[in-house]
Amino acid sequence: MERLPHDPRLTKSRISTFFDCPKKHHILYELGLRPGLPSEALRMGSAYHYGQEMADAIGLTDALEEVRDRYARTKPGGVDEHPWQVECVTVLCLLIAHHRHWERYGQVTEVLETEKAFEIPLRNPATGMPSRTWTLAGKRDKIVRLTDGRVALQEYKTTSSDVSPESDYWDALAHDLQVSLYWLSALEEGHDVRAVLYDVARKPGIRPKTVYERDENGDKIVRDEDGERVFKKNGEPRQTGSSKKGYTPQKRLETPTEYGERLLDDIQDRPDFYLQRRILSRIDRDLEVTRHDLWNTGKLIRACQVKEWWPHNWSACDHYGQCVCWELCHNDWQPEDGLLDGWRQVEDVHQELVDAE
Repeated sequence: MERLPHDPRLTKSRISTFFDCPKKHHILYELGLRPGLPSEALRMGSAYHYGQEMADAIGLTDALEEVRDRYARTKPGGVDEHPWQVECVTVLCLLIAHHRHWERYGQVTEVLETEKAFEIPLRNPATGMPSRTWTLAGKRDKIVRLTDGRVALQEYKTTSSDVSPESDYWDALAHDLQVSLYWLSALEEGHDVRAVLYDVARKPGIRPKTVYERDENGDKIVRDEDGERVFKKNGEPRQTGSSKKGYTPQKRLETPTEYGERLLDDIQDRPDFYLQRRILSRIDRDLEVTRHDLWNTGKLIRACQVKEWWPHNWSACDHYGQCVCWELCHNDWQPEDGLLDGWRQVEDVHQELVDAE
């Protein structure tokens, strides 16, 4: 397996991976290895961002079609059709609900920039001189003008966490590295950013449920042990089962369309559970701390590169479910062993910056 050349770009994902586990960083960002299928959370987050970007460019209706087409194009072999379509419908419902809800509460008067990829120097906070080893990179969702005239970053987030105003979620965002990094990039490029509008959508906890199978008249379908439909003596379809007689009401999973209709109703009934916005800021001290953190992070990663030493953080193996690198680490995999089944080597280790197409 060929080793990739040094990639100088430090992104929020790369930095977070390094601090989560240096060995994981080595596998994903130094060797460029990826599991064959991204997690559902990553796919949904990416598709939701894509839908928001398309809605700005071509309108919501056409954007929904683009998201449907994206799911149709990217369905991997071996993945069942029903859960794949449910995932697609979930993203569509969140997009529809988001636009229905927030079009009533105008906080943005002008969109100045959409989905802008950036690469800026990593500067020494003491001298302002750029690093010869690293740059900072990412992709900002939007830069907008708020109703009070301030220029702000707008960041879309999808999460499974509680997003109610009193939740801890917002305290964590107040120090979010990603937005601090995006803020620095905007300042570097001449944008007078004064705030960040966090636009958060909570992923649903409800899933497709089991429902009774019904005929075209809405009557339940009950079958006997031979699979024949059961009727009463008067010819009407039987509506109840009987273990004694071997009569069983037929059941099935909701179709993706049925699930989507129920999900949209649920979001409409409790929009604050699913959709929240908050305007936060950064003070000069916050940005100065971020500059020092980024500079020293670059030094730490470089030290690991030079020494070719990437320690495991075994306590991170099951932080949020099983780590994607579990199979490699727990089987003592080494690069000279070659690629394992289900893994691939990417040319660009920053897949989040690669166009969806």
